[in-house]
Amino acid sequence: MDSKSNTLHTVAHLCILSFMIVLLTSLEANAHIWQRQADAGKGTTRNISEIFQGRCHELIQCLQTDPECNITRPTVVNCTAIWNEFLMAFQYKPPCNVPADAYDQFIRMALPITQADRTLFWSGLRDAALNVARVSRYYKVIEESLPGYIANNLTWCGNPDSVDGMNYEECPSWGSCVNMSSAVQRFWPSASKEFARQATGKVYVALDAHRDTPFKNDSVFATIELPNLNPEKVTMVEILLVPDITSPDVGEKCGEGSMKELQRRLDKAGLKWTCNYDPLEFRFIQCTTLDNPLDYNACKGDAQYTEEIIIIGAAMGAVILILMIVVAIFIVQSCKGRCMEFDRLI
Repeated sequence: MDSKSNTLHTVAHLCILSFMIVLLTSLEANAHIWQRQADAGKGTTRNISEIFQGRCHELIQCLQTDPECNITRPTVVNCTAIWNEFLMAFQYKPPCNVPADAYDQFIRMALPITQADRTLFWSGLRDAALNVARVSRYYKVIEESLPGYIANNLTWCGNPDSVDGMNYEECPSWGSCVNMSSAVQRFWPSASKEFARQATGKVYVALDAHRDTPFKNDSVFATIELPNLNPEKVTMVEILLVPDITSPDVGEKCGEGSMKELQRRLDKAGLKWTCNYDPLEFRFIQCTTLDNPLDYNACKGDAQYTEEIIIIGAAMGAVILILMIVVAIFIVQSCKGRCMEFDRLI
């Protein structure tokens, strides 16, 4: 019985893993995948205007023709208008001298709308968070919002001396400008801030349990997104603490290390919270990236849980069998009594 159960358990997990691998592969081939690598180089992505507006139109087409499209946008979008507003934020400006409010009007025109109970923030787990959102069709990450979808993996910066006001040779790397004043580094905090403000109901934040500090005080989530969550609109924050399933070490767990600081910050902000270590969605996403997933216990499922189910099932079966025997004995005894009484009457 144990051997058969284990075999079925293994087959079930193989089926799940195979399905997820096929789904991820098909998504990569789909017309509206997320991570595009244009001819970026170190400077502004070549043909950025065409790519930007093309993605904008693609998003609209996706929503009009595909009921499973996982991206949310405002009702009316003028792709040319929002491109012009986006361009004005950095065009002809020095690469490290973009104002903090440069994208405010653009963000108002292209709100990063999310859905109640589905908003997912992440820190240190970009690929895993995006893939979970793609596969589950439930979570909504900023890369699925209008500004995030359009700008994802693009590079841009200005040049006061060029003909079109853009620098195609070299743009500042992340964090290289004082006060985060580069064109790209001004953009994402602005989009993230509004994305957090749009969040309602239950929200989620995915953190890397094996990073030296899963919750970093200088992360975008800590400095931008968390402070802009509205406790009157957000009913719960679920921390998804994701361990590396290939590591023998469990990493940081709920209630330990930096989690204490995050929980303190949430309490101070008046936000209710819960913590989930090793969420299943992220575990299975990691399993799909491994050459031999069943070499790892995390990809085989919870053996202890399976054994408990078997034990409970056997116990319930034994109880039912005993009850059936008792009922049978009662019926036989009752029948014997009636038969003896009938004999005396005869």
